[in-house]
Amino acid sequence: MNIESKIGVYDYNGVEQEFSFKTGLTAYEKMNFIKYVSDFVVNDKDYFSIVRDLFFDYMIIKNFTDIDLSDIEDSQDVVNAVEEFVTNTQIAEIVKLNMVDGLLDELNKSVDDNIEYRTGVHKSKLPESLSNLIDTINHGIKGIDTTTLMEVASNLNDISGNLTVDNIVDAYVKRSVSNEKDGNVVNISEKIKDKEND
Repeated sequence: MNIESKIGVYDYNGVEQEFSFKTGLTAYEKMNFIKYVSDFVVNDKDYFSIVRDLFFDYMIIKNFTDIDLSDIEDSQDVVNAVEEFVTNTQIAEIVKLNMVDGLLDELNKSVDDNIEYRTGVHKSKLPESLSNLIDTINHGIKGIDTTTLMEVASNLNDISGNLTVDNIVDAYVKRSVSNEKDGNVVNISEKIKDKEND
């Protein structure tokens, strides 16, 4: 990963401040980032999902920039001090726009995974769930030969009485015989071997 150093400017309480920031994190820094956000959201007794995004952005400022945050961290009301600083500056947004490709998504996913691991609460987003469902359906449909399926279903429909293994085999044989007449010889054992090898 090619981590660069850049210069940005933010406005806080009407005063413009210049700051340095980097575009990436080391593996160790990523671990600390994930742990810190997760620790604030989930502790021994409580789960504060409402501050997840706030502390995510705060950790971007803390880990990516050279900004002195000691006044915020020494405050008697850390949560409000963090909220005041993060929401009244665009520092996190500036850094996010300049991050190494894919890093922001990686950090978001890793923080969510860590919180999920600690709480057992899985917050699956609707688009992600629908996408997974469509992939599953497409994967299942992909291997179906609909023509054969319809022919066997038609033959099964013609069976009177109980649906037994013998009746199912008879329906498949009828279908195979009709295909032989059309010049399409069907070899069941070859089809089974092909499916086993997939």
